[in-house]
Amino acid sequence: MANKKNFTDLFSTCKTIADKVGKFVEENDLHDMKEVFKKFAKNTEKDFLNIFNKDIAQIKKRFITEKKNLENLVDKVVASEIKKAKKFVTDQKKELCKLQKKFESYIPEEVKAKIKKQTKNIKKKTTKKVATKKPATKKAVKKTTKKKTSIKK
Repeated sequence: MANKKNFTDLFSTCKTIADKVGKFVEENDLHDMKEVFKKFAKNTEKDFLNIFNKDIAQIKKRFITEKKNLENLVDKVVASEIKKAKKFVTDQKKELCKLQKKFESYIPEEVKAKIKKQTKNIKKKTTKKVATKKPATKKAVKKTTKKKTSIKK
């Protein structure tokens, strides 16, 4: 029974608290309090959004400037690398021409003439060769029929 008594006491105290809160709400006007709280919430929301939007605008501007700076830097680096590559290619061409002349100076004139003739002959042979395929012919097959002969006795 101790449990039932505790339960009923708890239930009765909850009812009395609910009644007291109800009377307090009826006696005091809480609508004004609600409006003040709503205004406070709206004002803080506006302030927060203003600060946040300003930060976003600043971040966007900074991102755009950083992007432009990075693009300019990449363009400069690529342009300098292209210049270096072109210079390297021209230097190598010059070096190859020098080596070609030096190499040709060692080869006698008779050998040079033979080499030119051989390359001309090779070019002519490669242009003359054309692959031609013969069409496949079908063989006619004759059908022979054997007559059955009956064996007579």
